[in-house]
Amino acid sequence: MHPPISTKEKKMLMILNSDEIKELNKAPFTIKSIELVGNEIEIKVSYIGGCKTHEFILVADKFLDLQPTRIHLNLSHDDNGDKCKRIVTDNLVFDLSPLAKVIPPFKQKEAIKLVIGDKIIEFDPT
Repeated sequence: MHPPISTKEKKMLMILNSDEIKELNKAPFTIKSIELVGNEIEIKVSYIGGCKTHEFILVADKFLDLQPTRIHLNLSHDDNGDKCKRIVTDNLVFDLSPLAKVIPPFKQKEAIKLVIGDKIIEFDPT
C-alpha cells in the first residue's frame, strides 16, 4: 500500500498564451477550497490516484481581459497515467507575483477577481 502523494512546495503561477493553455493536461480533480494570503494562493484539491506523482500547474492567459477586472486562472492536472483508485487530497501553493507583469499599472491599484473553475476570489495586486 502506497501513502497518499502530497506536496506543499510553492510553485509559480505560469503566464501562457491561449494555445499553450489548450495543450495542458486535464485529468479530473475537485477543488475543495481556496485561500489567498498576500501573493500566494493555496488550493486544496482531491483526485483519484495514489501510486504516482500528480502534477498541477496554475496558469493565466498572457492576454488578459481586464473589463471587468477579472482574471481566469486554469489549474491543470497531469496524473502521469496513475491507475490507482484511492481518493487523494493535496494542498497546492502557488505564488501569484507573476500576475504583476501582465496587469497594466493603472489596474494594479484596484482589487481583481481571480476566477478558478466556479470559485471567485478577490486579489489585491499591490
